[in-house]
Amino acid sequence: MNLSFSATTGTVRQHRKHVTRRVDKSLRLSKLKPGHIMQGIEKGQGIKKGEHVVKLDKIIVLEVSREPLDEIMKNPIRGTPENIRLIYEPVRGRRPCETTLEGFPELSPRGFVNLFCELNPKCTPDTEITRLLFDYVRD
Repeated sequence: MNLSFSATTGTVRQHRKHVTRRVDKSLRLSKLKPGHIMQGIEKGQGIKKGEHVVKLDKIIVLEVSREPLDEIMKNPIRGTPENIRLIYEPVRGRRPCETTLEGFPELSPRGFVNLFCELNPKCTPDTEITRLLFDYVRD
């Protein structure tokens, strides 16, 4: 299964993104289980005739949950598995903020919700989304 990272291609290439939130109307992503391997791609829609999908790295799903988008404002710091390979150094003794795991360390949780709603026009802060925590497949 392919998973598009059109808005965060750079952070995926740098392995600085470990969480993605998706408006998952079909609930296809919410049915994934930990251990499922997916192919990250630049974009999956709007590919013109003759163009090809640009593959990024393979990712392995660690956690899957359904929650309102604004849960990130209520719960901005969560536990992360010990074996996840974080490229950046969180402040010693602190877990990384969800916006950092999303690849947007410069955004506050509210700023992230606003950006997400801009990128997904039918989404509101209380829209239920699918949250995936993932790591990159080790070669």
